[in-house]
Amino acid sequence: MIQETKFGKRVMATGNPIFDSEGNIKRVVCNSRDITELLTLKEQLKEIEAQVERYRSELLELRENVTDIPGLITKSEVMKRTVNLIHKLGKVDSTVLIQGQFNGQRS
Repeated sequence: MIQETKFGKRVMATGNPIFDSEGNIKRVVCNSRDITELLTLKEQLKEIEAQVERYRSELLELRENVTDIPGLITKSEVMKRTVNLIHKLGKVDSTVLIQGQFNGQRS
């Protein structure tokens, strides 16, 4: 059983019966343990795990939006998607050929 003290502490109390040879309860051994800090740490861990997951998803989104390849200028949405695809394919051990037209304009 978990109890809360008047001072705000959370205590887990357990009781284990001790039986005599006839099966009657002779004693009950009680144990009380302050679990306030444990519960606080558990809640903090949940919050940190949620924060890590948010950071992970934000990082993934940022990686998907990165178009930073030296010497490559991208303006159009199609080219940005192509660069994102390049980043994804860069994780795979494979040869990739990208073909397209150059319109002759330089920025």
